Amino acid sequence: MTSFIGRMGAIFSGVLVTAAVASAEPLTVGTYKLTPQNTQVEFAIDNFWGVVTSHGKFTALQGELVFAEPLQQSTVKVTIETTSIDTNIGKRDEHLRGDDFLAVGTFPTMSFQSTKVSGTQEAFEVEGLLTLKGNSKPVTLKGSLNKERSEITAVTTINRQNFGVTYSGKGLADDVLIELKFQPQAAVNK
Repeated sequence: MTSFIGRMGAIFSGVLVTAAVASAEPLTVGTYKLTPQNTQVEFAIDNFWGVVTSHGKFTALQGELVFAEPLQQSTVKVTIETTSIDTNIGKRDEHLRGDDFLAVGTFPTMSFQSTKVSGTQEAFEVEGLLTLKGNSKPVTLKGSLNKERSEITAVTTINRQNFGVTYSGKGLADDVLIELKFQPQAAVNK
């Protein structure tokens, strides 16, 4: 586990690429739509007993961020289409969509709904309920706002077993690192 978290810190600080949004604007009080054009949801998990770390993303989502003053009144909700999982390996993606993992035929979406926001723009936490495969569990995202790039980054680690993803082949780890990045475009309303 320690090697996983250490490697993930290094990976997410240097390797993961966020698609640039040309029209990113400063984050101001208002309601923002989360779309595939301005929001990325990526994940990483160790397999082969920690020898390999596999990465992927979800490419279809929708949601809403209400950025409020004070920050504690902010909310976020997002729904992700599980069929949109993409690891750049088609055969693996098909396995991940199957009953061993996401069971997309039965559970075509997963979602996150915030219940509490605390901290400051520079270092905040978003607590909420993650629903995956019909299991809703509390998770906490640790986040920050990069004012230069007008980008919010939030990270959490979940135990996949808690969400009914119990496949145990090929030395697959239980912990999954999830990172969400959002670059605001114009608020829907201010």
